[in-house]
Amino acid sequence: MSLEEKINQFREKYYSENKKAIFFKNSQKLDCAKEITQKFSVHELLNKSIYIDHDKIMVNYPLIKTFINPTIYSNILQHGEYLICVILSNYPYFEVHLDAQSFTVTAAQRYHNMIKEFLKSNKYRQYEEKLKHVYIMNPPNILSILKNMFHPFISDSTKNKIIIVK
Repeated sequence: MSLEEKINQFREKYYSENKKAIFFKNSQKLDCAKEITQKFSVHELLNKSIYIDHDKIMVNYPLIKTFINPTIYSNILQHGEYLICVILSNYPYFEVHLDAQSFTVTAAQRYHNMIKEFLKSNKYRQYEEKLKHVYIMNPPNILSILKNMFHPFISDSTKNKIIIVK
């Protein structure tokens, strides 16, 4: 059984034991995600969802959304930095390929602080010139809302590197 199948099985069990919320869905999703990080190795979760393919960092949001929660934000940022360093030890530049399938406004709100802190950090600024492109595949319909939400924190040079792949 693959990691994704095991996580889905765990989530089904979680929601059968904890009736799926109609209200306060965000807190329930975060609670489920936190339990997943306690059941599964965070290292394995990150390696399967954010990984290297030559000079590219591949980001599988549909998998990440099953376990991302505030208790592992620092792990995610450290993992990303580590991958950038590995790529830059072999290539002059790196790219990010983000599968944004099923990314929503509520997800953006849940992760807003982590994303904002990363974009404001010195680490982001340190690697910004080495970033060749950010490809967003399977962009959500609410992309214009997300742009407005995060554009104030993204430099103009990086904004020009973002490519939407429909």
